Amino acid sequence: GSLESLASHVGITRRLRLAVKGGEQTMLQEELGKHLNGLTSDHLRMAIARRDRLVKRIVREAAEETGLCVAGIISGLGPEYVMLGGGVVESLQRTMLPVIRKTAAAHVLPGTMESIRILLSTMGEEGGIYGAAVFARDEFCKTARKSAAR
Repeated sequence: GSLESLASHVGITRRLRLAVKGGEQTMLQEELGKHLNGLTSDHLRMAIARRDRLVKRIVREAAEETGLCVAGIISGLGPEYVMLGGGVVESLQRTMLPVIRKTAAAHVLPGTMESIRILLSTMGEEGGIYGAAVFARDEFCKTARKSAAR
């Protein structure tokens, strides 16, 4: 599946529900019930802080999958920066970012990570829109310069 289906809030919630349905236990069941209705990133952070094994495992797996995707981006595009955003990674950055960085580094050529920074976006949910606007502006300016040079 897509990274969104694996590592987003929806993806993590789905995976936790499947694990609970399969008989695994999480402390979140006490507060949210067996269907984990109303699960938030704050619940995940609290469960991790309280060493909930199931939540820690699922979030770690999501971070590892994100790291694999980041490695693919780095290998294919060679960016200077990889910006990550979204409610889960923003809320769980202390847990997820080290795993994402370590996994990405393990799946690119040696020495590649020395010049690449994996950072957390500070633009919140609008970061993608801002990035698209900057990209469009830059492309427009390139085209305008080429036309003016002719």
